[in-house]
Order: sequence, then structure tokens, then C-alpha cells
Amino acid sequence: VPKEIRWIPATTQGRVERRLVQQGDMVTPDTVILELSNPDVQQASIEAESQLKGAEAQLANLRIQLKNQLLAQQAAAATVQADFSQAKLQAESDAQLAAQGLIGELTMKLSRVRADELATRNEIEQKRLSSAADASQAQLTVQQAEVDRLRGLYRLRQSQVSSLKVRAGVKGVLQQIAIDVGQQVAPGTNLARVSDPSNLKAELRIAETQAKDILINQKATVDTRNGVIPGHVVR
Repeated sequence: VPKEIRWIPATTQGRVERRLVQQGDMVTPDTVILELSNPDVQQASIEAESQLKGAEAQLANLRIQLKNQLLAQQAAAATVQADFSQAKLQAESDAQLAAQGLIGELTMKLSRVRADELATRNEIEQKRLSSAADASQAQLTVQQAEVDRLRGLYRLRQSQVSSLKVRAGVKGVLQQIAIDVGQQVAPGTNLARVSDPSNLKAELRIAETQAKDILINQKATVDTRNGVIPGHVVR
């Protein structure tokens, strides 16, 4: 008998629609043995794909919106910075002119106040710009996590749809199909059995009165009616 026998279970609930191979046929890991149907599983896959595409579209739209907002914030910060630089230069110039008596002290003080005000506004705008960048990244991270979650769900639904085509999973001979066309099966139900005919062992039935004399690694010869094969007890 084969050393390796593999039962193929149903991983998704469904109804058996077709048997594509017969007992005794050689199969490969990709050979489709049975086809099941389950409208709920197929509909869930379609809905999961739709949700994923919607979330990806939202992520793309959010990227554009946040990029535009950040550009607007950068423009505002650049304007304030330019005004501050200009006011600073004006204050320095007025200070020199006031020292030479060419302008009044009040004009110099007004220039200095203007420069100090814009210095404060420039510092605030730089902080707002940094905060806007961090907030944008946080929003993108949240939306990306949602996309990843829905992508995982879609892959799960796809795998459930794929499992409606029951494949052998191993190379060997189809020994048995345990269900009939039209039958409803639940997850975990054994559907078919595949064995590897190239790797065999002998199973011998020993009388109970003689079982005590059998030891592991004991030498044995097996008469296959087509020759005698040397062996040893493994179990």
C-alpha cells in the first residue's frame, strides 16, 4: 500500500457541480478533481474587490488633496518669510538712516516693530507647515491601513473562490472520491483521497498470538507474488 495517502478536505462550503477525473487517474498538484459552487462566496469576492477599489480611489484622492493643501501652506509660509526678510532689511536700513539723522526715530521704531511682528508670524507659519506635513502623513497612514485591510480581505475572498476548484495538491493516483455530484459539503469534509504509488510499504496482518514476537527493525521478506522483497519492521 502507499506510504503517503492524502485526504483532500473542502475548505469552503459549496455544492458539488462536476467531477473532472475518475478513480485510478493519475493527478498532479494542479489537477482539478471537483468543481464546487457557492454564490455567496462569489458575491463576497465581488464585493471585497469593489471595496478595495473604492478605498484605493479614496487614498489616491486624499494624496492629491493633502498635497494641494501642503503646497498652499508652503506658499503662505514662503510669502510670510519673504515679507519678514524684507521688513528685517528695512528695519536695518532705517536704523542706519536714523543714526545719521536722515529719518525720524519714530519711523525707525515702526520698521523694527514691523520686522518683529513678521518674525513671529514667520516662526508660527513654519510650525504650521511642519504640523501640516505630520498631519498629512498621519491621514495617509490611516487610509493606507484601510487599503491594506481590504486588500487582505479581497485576497481571502479570492482564495475562497479558488478553493471551489478542488485540486489534488500532490502528485499521485486518485484512489477515491467520497462525495457525489449535487451533494452539499461543509468545510472540513473529506472529498477525495490521493496516494503516491511510487512509494509503497507492506501492511501485514499478524495474528494476535504472534504479535508479541514482532519487534521494530526485525528483518522480513515480503512475497509480492511477483518477487520477494527484503525489508524490516518499521511500525
